[in-house]
Amino acid sequence: MNNNFYTRNRQFDYLDYMNELDNLGRTKFLEKTFEEATQDIDIFLAKIKSLGLEIKPYSISNYNNPLLKYYNKIFSENVNNEIKEKMKSHIHQVNQLKNLFIESNKSINKEISMTNIDSKYIVPMFIIFLEHNLELFISDKNLDISMEQRITLYDSYISFSATILKYFFHNISMKEQSGINRIFSEKDLLWNINVYSKARERDNLMDAFEYWKYSKIEIENSEKKMLIDFIDEDFNRAVLVSNFRYKNYMKNVESDIVDYKIRSDRYFTKRLSEEELSIYLSETLCQRYLGEDNLNQMIFGIELNKWLDGIHFLQHEAMLYLKKKKNRNIFSVQNLCIVKTEFKWIKGLISFSKEIKREEAKTILGKLTFGEQSKDLIDAPLIKVQNQLILLPTLAKSIRPLSAVLSMFTRIEDEERKNQEDIALSFKGIEFEKRLKHLMKVSNNINANRLYIKMHKEEIEREIDLAFVLDDELFLVECKFFNQPYTVREHAKTNKKIKNSIKQLNKNADYFEQNIDIVIEQMNLKKDTLIKETHRILLTANILGEAGQQENILMIDEASFNAFLLRNPPTISNYNGNIQEKVYFNKGKMFTGKVTAEKLINFIKWQPSVKSMKNMINKALDSDGEIDYLCCQKNIESFFVGNDTKKNELLDKISGIYEELLSD
Repeated sequence: MNNNFYTRNRQFDYLDYMNELDNLGRTKFLEKTFEEATQDIDIFLAKIKSLGLEIKPYSISNYNNPLLKYYNKIFSENVNNEIKEKMKSHIHQVNQLKNLFIESNKSINKEISMTNIDSKYIVPMFIIFLEHNLELFISDKNLDISMEQRITLYDSYISFSATILKYFFHNISMKEQSGINRIFSEKDLLWNINVYSKARERDNLMDAFEYWKYSKIEIENSEKKMLIDFIDEDFNRAVLVSNFRYKNYMKNVESDIVDYKIRSDRYFTKRLSEEELSIYLSETLCQRYLGEDNLNQMIFGIELNKWLDGIHFLQHEAMLYLKKKKNRNIFSVQNLCIVKTEFKWIKGLISFSKEIKREEAKTILGKLTFGEQSKDLIDAPLIKVQNQLILLPTLAKSIRPLSAVLSMFTRIEDEERKNQEDIALSFKGIEFEKRLKHLMKVSNNINANRLYIKMHKEEIEREIDLAFVLDDELFLVECKFFNQPYTVREHAKTNKKIKNSIKQLNKNADYFEQNIDIVIEQMNLKKDTLIKETHRILLTANILGEAGQQENILMIDEASFNAFLLRNPPTISNYNGNIQEKVYFNKGKMFTGKVTAEKLINFIKWQPSVKSMKNMINKALDSDGEIDYLCCQKNIESFFVGNDTKKNELLDKISGIYEELLSD
């Protein structure tokens, strides 16, 4: 289906607005933006909303709108009524959200104040409760839930924990926290259940706030509950589809790598330990995505391979600690977690990796310590309490170094925007192009070439990353290695990058389509080659939540493209004991026989993996908390483990998705 998902939402351009804010300063930016409001009210609202200038969730304490004087000035002037009404509607939503955050802050503060435990023990209790529950979700075989539900709970606790920690950073004195050696009772820890309940509410509210900033929501008052409706269902759904597809894709990639290594080791009668297998997996993934030759590239002035060693070090410490099989029923931070001074952590890292210098170790551990700007505890697993750095071993054991490193790239990109520094990260894209070019050749004997021309007089450069011919049809491919987004904000930023890439591809493709002789020459084609038709493809390394036809561009991600080239149709799997049942999607025999231009175009337009995941997500009412949310939710599991009584119901749903996809 032809749509304009990536180009229609002005709020995706928030980084442009942020650059404008940084360059002008807050006062001049606001004056300029409000002056322009009467010229284009929609761009005005996109700027004000996406930058979140009126709402500070963690520090908000009153109901006054900080921009009210600017609004009042416009209201006092002879301005179009439509503009005034749009502004009033916006101010009303701002007030609604502010009220919700004020009530949320009061609610959490009330829970903190009501505990009988001294407030200086809040963070240690939180750490103990989190480590205990993460271990429970992974190891307790008596939990009567599926594997996907365990993973969802595990991920949710990590997400909520980041919300809680950030709230603590803003609202309690971290310097006064103590009690690392204190032993708490189970009754003491039960207080955390209430905090986590409030944190889940807060997490949902933060989601609503983020969707308000970058898309559209509606807030409805009623006698019983407030209802927040996620109006922009396309964006809401795309975020979830991308996140779930990425999880499933990485699960499959990691499983393939581990299975291959285990089979190889059996052949050589060698058996790797769990830690060796984990390091092998992370190194293989990093080499695959970043290139073995690029491991000496710099992140914050330190070689990439040293960052990987730093993360491996934390994994090593976690695995070593858990092997001791201590009594895990003694509820103290010292007993359940790894607790060391910064000096000892630095010393341990230097000992683990001889190449790392003391200052480098300090920087690495500093970036891996949770702070107000951290995304979650996967990216920054160390928690500082007084002069001690605490590592939760269950969490640290499952850290994925590639994800953590790519997250650091994101932070570097943010600093580039602020400091205008040119930090060379282009090798990610170069490796991506190499990977694709190699796979196309070995899998289907498709020769892809780079097209490039520079006209010095006009100072014009035009480039196509990969160009290839299938059945006398020319495909011009723009390859983009964007860091995989996860949060709503990250998805909005990625969508802006895609929007820019569509513009870039069209500009370059226009030139080469108009100068087909240059294409024929650079691709070493016969001079009398006749190109019947040209197609433009934007191919991303990150897993997409929306793909197919995007205006005049065909959009696809690496996971889908690789599956097509390797003739691997997407599947939905059901595991029952040792038996694996799969449903394959192979509409129109797209995955059968030789790759043709027609099959490739039909495949990209149809996007079976995106389509199948969309069918697992419906808009539904979440009424578990104090606020009702009408939003997209996943209503069927991607994979299933165990002899569950709901097996037949699950298979019926899978069959329904299969039939629906085939009938499209």
